[in-house]
Amino acid sequence: MSGRHAGPSGWRRLGTHLAGRKRTVSAVIGWSALEALPVLLSGRLVALAVDRGFAAGRLAEGVSWLGLLGLAMLAGAVGARQVIRQVGTLMEPLRDALVWQVVTGSLNRSAAVTAGPPDHAAVARLCRQVEVVRDVLAGLLISATQFALAGVAVLVGIGTLSPSVLPLVAGPLVVAIALFLCTLRPMVRRQRRQLLAEERLTAAAGEVLSAMTDVVGCGAEGTAAEGVVALIADQARVGKVLAVYGSVRKLTVAVGAYVPMALIVLAAAGPYRHEFNAGSLVGVLVYVGVNLEPALRAMVEGGGNSFQRLAVALDRIAEASGPGEGFGPSEPVVADEATGLGGVPGPRSLAGSGLARGLPGNSRQPERPVAVELREVTFRYGRGAVPTVRAVSLVVPAGGHLAIVGPSGAGKSTLANLLAGLLRPQSGEILLDGRPLTELAGHQLSRARALIPQQAYVFEGTLRENLCYLNREADEAALGAAVQVLGLSAIAERAGGLDGHIAPDRLSAGERQLVALARTYLAPAGLTVLDEATCYMDPLTESRVEEAFRARPGTLIVIAHRISSALRADLILLMDGSADAPPPRTADHATLLTESPLYASLVADWAAPAASVTGEQRAPA
Repeated sequence: MSGRHAGPSGWRRLGTHLAGRKRTVSAVIGWSALEALPVLLSGRLVALAVDRGFAAGRLAEGVSWLGLLGLAMLAGAVGARQVIRQVGTLMEPLRDALVWQVVTGSLNRSAAVTAGPPDHAAVARLCRQVEVVRDVLAGLLISATQFALAGVAVLVGIGTLSPSVLPLVAGPLVVAIALFLCTLRPMVRRQRRQLLAEERLTAAAGEVLSAMTDVVGCGAEGTAAEGVVALIADQARVGKVLAVYGSVRKLTVAVGAYVPMALIVLAAAGPYRHEFNAGSLVGVLVYVGVNLEPALRAMVEGGGNSFQRLAVALDRIAEASGPGEGFGPSEPVVADEATGLGGVPGPRSLAGSGLARGLPGNSRQPERPVAVELREVTFRYGRGAVPTVRAVSLVVPAGGHLAIVGPSGAGKSTLANLLAGLLRPQSGEILLDGRPLTELAGHQLSRARALIPQQAYVFEGTLRENLCYLNREADEAALGAAVQVLGLSAIAERAGGLDGHIAPDRLSAGERQLVALARTYLAPAGLTVLDEATCYMDPLTESRVEEAFRARPGTLIVIAHRISSALRADLILLMDGSADAPPPRTADHATLLTESPLYASLVADWAAPAASVTGEQRAPA
């Protein structure tokens, strides 16, 4: 959890949700008032039972007054049952809206510029926070309403029974409530600090345990222990402060409930003894000891803990979900599969879905090609690791065609992910049309570039739905041209036309790649990055696909699966991958063949076996 939390936004969103359901909130308050009916009548009926019944020797009348109290309790039970039902009606839509917000925020973060492996457990943890919000808020709403109405009922009951002692109860109660409210926010801050301390301690202990062999080998046991011990001490300090606040809660209950009872007993034995008889004294003590004290204790102790948990959970959700004023979907989420950023499309037919309404782009071809510039870009996986991409600088003009070649493990796919915005470099800068890639997001990013990985995604549905997924406005002419130029005619004929059904498990890996490539061919992205996206195709089909994208008015970057891809490019970026290699260089085929032994070796390794298998005529090495 970051140091900067989104608490106010989370509470504002929660308030917006509750304000939009005023009728249900009113029903909760109304049924809570019925639940508080026994509290209002308890002291008065007990006083009548004592004075007019038991003290006067009329047992039946005393039992009758207590019987009325029993009926009031039955009515209160009905109210309590309805309160729970109404709170459930209020909480379930909130949970659904929170789940939407969590999943949407997680999808947006997965499409943001990040480094390192994805956190697959993030949604599960956040959904756990959603359950915390639902359960805790329900309990907090019930306890707060019960306390407020019970407090009012107690004060009204005492006022009708013995008005002169009302200040002896109201005064300490107001002080107790003020003390509780004054300590609530500091307690939440301390609770947050405790959670942060626990997270830091857990992370540090995990690092030490996972590197225990290195720690012992370097003789760093003392240093490692000092770091962990310091974090333990920090957590202990926060825990002690929270314990102090726990004592303050006990004091709050004592001030609000026990002090009034002591004052009432003293008053009954002193200055107010002429106002009290046995019934009124017992009745007032019933109001305070039987009704007010449990309600105050539940609010101060249970409600305080609940408020802390609710505040932290709302912070977690608000941090993960980004800005916004309300829960629930405000606009459709675009799952951009051709970029490798999106998830599985929802319904079998996208025509009526929210995804279809939010798809970017209305033209068959890019609005304009995108120029690409890398300035000393370096990326490494983890601290202290050898850079996978080191000091890469290059310029691809708008409409240009770049091939990236190198041995396996040289960082070609990592560079493709950097160009697509899936990874963020530790140093250096990537610019699209002179604008930093980090400034692009959402539809801007999807309209600027598309990444097609090796494992192409095809969803079950019609061929048209698959091809139009990134461009719902593609017309018949555009679809026909894409099918023809990329070689999807056999797939379309087998499916029975564009509106025929296709299933991914009935397509070969190469056919799935063709469908994904055609989908991107129809998209508005001005930069296309093919990360070995033709690796399951034969050389002839691969050549046709690359020539089609080269003729398309856009910029093309190809992670070469075969050196033949480099021969078709305007420029070639050669990546070595070794730790002591010079920074990657960019040149044309002839220059690299003459000046780079590594490139000449790659060409030679490819040319001989490929020629023997296919009989193709290759460029001379």
